[in-house]
Amino acid sequence: MKGSRDPPIKLRALFDTGAEDNYIVPNFFKEGSVEDLGIIEYGEEREIISPDGSPMESRSIKLKSMEIEGVIVNEPEFLLLNMPGCEVLVGAKTMQKLKMVLNPSIHEISFSQN
Repeated sequence: MKGSRDPPIKLRALFDTGAEDNYIVPNFFKEGSVEDLGIIEYGEEREIISPDGSPMESRSIKLKSMEIEGVIVNEPEFLLLNMPGCEVLVGAKTMQKLKMVLNPSIHEISFSQN
């Protein structure tokens, strides 16, 4: 995944069919932060359920765009969340919108033409 900044920042994303929303860490593991991706809108803080089941506050943001395997997504929304294992988590709603098909056995992502 990469954002709209030039030169683009490349991030590894986890695709989670069990997550409804998209999540992104505020500060990237190697360098940079979510601010470097081109935030066009900050949303309200809202309560979410953390991976351990406890409630916590998170703020939503909207980016100008992102690219996944050559497919551009305009104005994707994310919730800010510190995650230990990945920088970006793409949830089921975005995958359905893009008609994304995951093939975990061969580590491949494709997009349905239907």
